[in-house]
Amino acid sequence: QQSDGGGWRDRPTVRGRGLARPGGQQVDGGTWRGLDQPYGGWPNNSDQLSESGTWRSDAGTVQTTRTRRTHNTGFTAGTAAFRPRMTHHAEERQLEREIDERLIRHTVVRGRKTQVGEKWRFEKDGVVVISSTETPEQSVITTWLEQATYQKAMRTAADDEYKRFVDRLDDSLDEEERLEKLISYLSDPDTQQLTSMVSGVDRALHPMDEPLLHHCVAKGFVECVQAMLDSGEFDDAIGKKAKRGMNLMHLAAWNGRPEVLPVLEAHWKNLCDLPSDFNELPEQTGWLKR
Repeated sequence: QQSDGGGWRDRPTVRGRGLARPGGQQVDGGTWRGLDQPYGGWPNNSDQLSESGTWRSDAGTVQTTRTRRTHNTGFTAGTAAFRPRMTHHAEERQLEREIDERLIRHTVVRGRKTQVGEKWRFEKDGVVVISSTETPEQSVITTWLEQATYQKAMRTAADDEYKRFVDRLDDSLDEEERLEKLISYLSDPDTQQLTSMVSGVDRALHPMDEPLLHHCVAKGFVECVQAMLDSGEFDDAIGKKAKRGMNLMHLAAWNGRPEVLPVLEAHWKNLCDLPSDFNELPEQTGWLKR
């Protein structure tokens, strides 16, 4: 076959684009597109030739026409109606019952309650809990919990606030000033008692690498440690391991804070017998630090 430029195109190859066949078509540039495989897709009756001379098969991932471009995202066409809802959920974090049960129950007890259809909605500090009953706090959580979410923007703001608080705590002039800052940060606005739930985050467990109690132990803030343990709100943090698999005793030994040890032993005498993730007892951790 002869192209517009006068050059002959034979059947063995056409610039690597496929073989010229009787069923082929010639594009504006004089290049033949045959019915052999042009770009890895066999053209068929439903194929169309684009302006650049590129075949787009209906089996391809991307289909291009002059006016519309659609991408195969892996979802069926029926999911299009749910995409705004998916975007909305991307702004929220699902709470896990095993990890966040105290936060969920705290929201139910202290949060604002409204009825939505046959369900009940409890909301406080960006945490939303959906319950199947109006008074769920006294029953087993699996019998009433429908859903629990936390707005990511609220969580980010709470974490930023916590970082600023820790910096102020570390910069305190003495233990008395430090204790005042701690009480101000942890005081529940409703009961004026110390609570680990601050701005919708359980500071007994978060941040995961070094919660508030662990931070105070590592820094040797004895009065702060005593106040948190006496409140009973930080009992879940006593046996919790922080960064490098260390519990509270390990942190005190590693950072050379023997003044904190009597306070910890008064609340959990067996804490010194718990090994770290490296199978080290607190006394071994202190010896290695030396």
